[in-house]
Amino acid sequence: MRLLLVEDEVDIQRFLRRSLDEAGYEVEVAGDGRTAQRLCGEGPFDILIVDLGLPDEDGISLILRLRQLGVRAPVLILSARRSVDDRVRGLEQGGDDYLTKPFALAELLARLRNLLKRNHPPTGEATRLRVQDLELDLLRREATRAGQLLQLTQQEFVLLEYLCRNAGRVVTRSMILEQVWGMRIQPDTNVVDVHIYRLRGKVDGAGQQPLIQTMRGRAMSSKTAKPRMHSAAWRISCWATVAFAVGTLLVFVFLHRFVADDIQRRSDAWLSGEVEVLGDVAERTPKDALYGRVVGEVAELAAREVPNKLPSEGSPNNTVFFLQTGADGSLKLWVGAGNGAPYMDALREIKILPDRATDVHVAGIAIPFRVASIDIDDGSHIFLGLSERDELRVLNKLRLRFFLLWLLLVLLGFGIVFFTTRRMLGHVREITEAASGIGHSDVNARVPTTKRNDEIGQLALTLNRMLDRIENSMHQLHTITDSLAHDLRSPLTAIRGKLEMSLPAVSDEEHAEAIVSAIEELDRLTEFLNKSLDVAEARADALRITRSEINLSELLRTMIDLYEPSMSEKGAEVRLQAEDDVKILADAALLHRMIANLLDNELKHLPHGCSVTIRLQAEEDNAELIMEDNGPGFDAEVLHHVFERRAKGRDSDGHGLGLAFVDAVARAHGGAAAASNREDGGARIIVTLPLATSHRGGRVGVATVGHGKFA
Repeated sequence: MRLLLVEDEVDIQRFLRRSLDEAGYEVEVAGDGRTAQRLCGEGPFDILIVDLGLPDEDGISLILRLRQLGVRAPVLILSARRSVDDRVRGLEQGGDDYLTKPFALAELLARLRNLLKRNHPPTGEATRLRVQDLELDLLRREATRAGQLLQLTQQEFVLLEYLCRNAGRVVTRSMILEQVWGMRIQPDTNVVDVHIYRLRGKVDGAGQQPLIQTMRGRAMSSKTAKPRMHSAAWRISCWATVAFAVGTLLVFVFLHRFVADDIQRRSDAWLSGEVEVLGDVAERTPKDALYGRVVGEVAELAAREVPNKLPSEGSPNNTVFFLQTGADGSLKLWVGAGNGAPYMDALREIKILPDRATDVHVAGIAIPFRVASIDIDDGSHIFLGLSERDELRVLNKLRLRFFLLWLLLVLLGFGIVFFTTRRMLGHVREITEAASGIGHSDVNARVPTTKRNDEIGQLALTLNRMLDRIENSMHQLHTITDSLAHDLRSPLTAIRGKLEMSLPAVSDEEHAEAIVSAIEELDRLTEFLNKSLDVAEARADALRITRSEINLSELLRTMIDLYEPSMSEKGAEVRLQAEDDVKILADAALLHRMIANLLDNELKHLPHGCSVTIRLQAEEDNAELIMEDNGPGFDAEVLHHVFERRAKGRDSDGHGLGLAFVDAVARAHGGAAAASNREDGGARIIVTLPLATSHRGGRVGVATVGHGKFA
């Protein structure tokens, strides 16, 4: 098979060429894009390995140009760029597979075989694998050793199949986790070792030659895992309406007072005029038997002149009364409804000045009278009273009509203010919603603008200019981190490759273990580098993620299945209480690493025999992951800084990045992380992540892990 290696790093060129030659490939090497294009033009290749960081051009542009020139050979991309966006871009622009530096040589060879198999499929697929006296039936999913059936779980069979397919090669924890469990994580605990230990106990029985070997307990080989937002338009409209209502109410109070004074002034003028007329009639009329009749008829005529008088239930004189007293104060003449004695008593209680009307309250009558008086030369007094019933009726009608008009104006004003405010705030809400998604999904997006050159339009333009500057800063940050990653990963790749090349030639087991240990430490260094860069980018809201819908409930069950042997070995019990089908939009690789960090944190710091409870529930628009234990809890000095970089307890031997990475991933997805100590002892970590869709409540399942049992 002819293979073209396009790589500018000389050390990586050397070890890859040697390794690929030993694997049976006919290798041609190009250090730049121009040489690669020339070699492709000289003769066809079966497969290409292309590094993205070439000195003369980007590897993506080289792949596109080769595709345009008719090169159809599969392309495996090698790069220190590890973000999901970079991998997706490489695959969409003509790459067939993508492998990040540093990498395991066994993984590189496996990917090359898969690409060649995809383009040159075999005529028949093997259904059995055999390594010495170990045989795997891939159809029945059964394994036998020396003719004896092995009792393996489904996951153990997949693990054994992977080891058999890589018989004679060293495979690392990270390779096993990615190929068997589909997780690109580098755990800080012995979760993989425990799975290998259990599998070895079933495969390598007493007296049988060991087929599975663990070097220094590290590398495994075979000689054969939405606050719904509330609009401020209501609040603004309510306050504006209250202000308008109070203002119009004050205006009505003023108008009511003005109308009432005007009606009273007119009534007083009528009373004054009529009482003078009656006084003049009383003085001119002879004091004989006809005096009372003449004066009474004049008084009744005056009563009929009252405008808008209501119909009387009895005497027509119940609206107006006429009363004359003698010089001794006795009742001399009475014209009106009923008996004049109560009126006389009411007049004696107050002092009525001439030419000035006064309110008089008569016992037994709810409505007061407006009374005017005049003195006659013979010493007698004449009183003329007018009921305020008509005045109150006019004022009541005025109040009722004003209330209806006031209510209509208030509702109309509220509607106008609410519509105008909501329309104005609608533009602000659109800007807010667009801005809230920027940084979590697509930094290239911009807030919507309007054609109006008002404050809202200026706000949108200002935000977009600010986002332009932020995008430029983020691009500069990505360039710096990519350059840093390339400068660090390329030598790590060369060192790792040289160590893997030297491993088959070492016969001494002690030296082989030292080489394998060095390879594992390089993998840990790579993971530390990746985690440090991820935390730095997340702190700057620049972490590059590619979202897909993930069933968080199923993922937690898978992760607990992976960690079950290690938990049982430590005597720990884990209870999982998870609602069914809690789905989120997240980056799968980052989410795997986040949950692995949480479980690693429990394994490393939880004393023997403790228990862990993991709850998953949907709360409004968020998925809430709660992890609690009954251990010693967080140290007081780090409790409030637990999510900061390099924050760790007194007894911790880690780098202090595990929980910082958890917080970074949560923030990058629009969520949050919080930590506290439980009142009854132990630690509590809460991670919230936005739900993918509206959560429909499901049955809560409970799984218990502990002492070798898992349900």
